[in-house]
Amino acid sequence: MEWLHRQLLHLKIYSNFIEWTKGCVLPGFSPLPLYTVATFFFREIGKDTLVNKASSLAYSFMLAIFPGIIFLFTLIPFIPIKGFQDQLLSLIELVLPHNAYDAFESTLKDIVKNQNTGLLSLGFLSAIFFATNGVKNLMKAFNKSSLIIETRGWLKQRLIAFVLTTV
Repeated sequence: MEWLHRQLLHLKIYSNFIEWTKGCVLPGFSPLPLYTVATFFFREIGKDTLVNKASSLAYSFMLAIFPGIIFLFTLIPFIPIKGFQDQLLSLIELVLPHNAYDAFESTLKDIVKNQNTGLLSLGFLSAIFFATNGVKNLMKAFNKSSLIIETRGWLKQRLIAFVLTTV
């Protein structure tokens, strides 16, 4: 990559662009010119740390989706709209492939038609837990990228993540 950069510096348009980025400062990056930000970004991509952080955060938040879906589906029997559950099941049948709907039909009918407070509580608590894990990992990534050492205890971190999740 360095070899390519040195070869391209012989082109006037490329060297002018590099000089322009050394003087251009983007909003929010106040003391740092665009050149410094871009070189840091591409260096981090080369080290794979940025990609690892991004995949870790994506995994953390993706993990919270499934308990959230369980929570939302177990809320449906508590909705007092007549025929809502049947309409929802027919809509799900239209959206899902036939084989997938056949596999989940009995489970979906049980969840959508019967009030299950235990599953509702479990879905809510696990969704909140995994969502706060995602926010906590995001806080950790921000701290690491800003070279900040975390001084708050585990419980305080979890409470801050909970507040950020619910707000």
